[in-house]
Amino acid sequence: KIDKSSLTGVSGFTRPGHGREDLLWDYLGEVIKQHGQGFCFRLEEEDIAEETWEKILIKSAQLEISFTEVDLIIDLKDVRLKSVSEKVSLVTDFMMFQPKSIKFRSIAIAGSSAPKDVSVIEVDSIGEIERKELMIWANLRTDLVDGDSFIYSDYGVIHPEFAAFDLPVGGTANRKVRYTSRNKIVIFRGHKQAGDTAQSHTLAMQVRNHSIFCGRDYSFGDEYIDDVANFAKGPGNLGNWVLADMNHHFTYTFIQIENLRNILLPGLSQKEVGLLLEEFQ
Repeated sequence: KIDKSSLTGVSGFTRPGHGREDLLWDYLGEVIKQHGQGFCFRLEEEDIAEETWEKILIKSAQLEISFTEVDLIIDLKDVRLKSVSEKVSLVTDFMMFQPKSIKFRSIAIAGSSAPKDVSVIEVDSIGEIERKELMIWANLRTDLVDGDSFIYSDYGVIHPEFAAFDLPVGGTANRKVRYTSRNKIVIFRGHKQAGDTAQSHTLAMQVRNHSIFCGRDYSFGDEYIDDVANFAKGPGNLGNWVLADMNHHFTYTFIQIENLRNILLPGLSQKEVGLLLEEFQ
């Protein structure tokens, strides 16, 4: 049994096929009419196939909604260890089968290179994670004729499968600051906190003194880092630092994508795109 009251405020993020929860679609249609904000199909890799287009057509007709009110998210999830070329080809091949009758309001390419934990970085060191989701989007924008319709999307500085119950308890958590810069997530890793709250101030000072620091006025997250570095705030907890890291990432990425949209020209090679992302802030 589906409780209709639980659907209030549903944004429409769902997958369009394979017989999952067929009864839900009638209720979704009611929610869409009630809120008038459109609908979004979210596809994962297992959904990226030619026959999915037919399912999108069928479900859209069932919902009685125009494609001018429909968005599409292609969620590649964890891409840190994946090939950029393979993911670009996966999406471009899928888009080749797009029926002419389907013109989405927007198409978002989502993914994340953020590790689930910082064990990939040496204790008490600074390491870098390449933002492959950014490279995938940038290459798709230059490869596809209607690249302007492609929206950038990611999971911020956290792993796509991260959940609150994954948080370490007690003193087992590693202190870290994750700072987005150009095509990297730079991770300033400390060690297990276990009563050593002073290391948060040390890590904040490392970020503030690093050449990639954007200044305290750049975002709330940068202001927080600067305040902790100055001992104007306490060491904070895991939640405080996720907020600061994510706030800087969102601010930085919004500005970055707006700037990149003007210089990512059709026909650029993957190597040329990579060089642009390395140099362009």
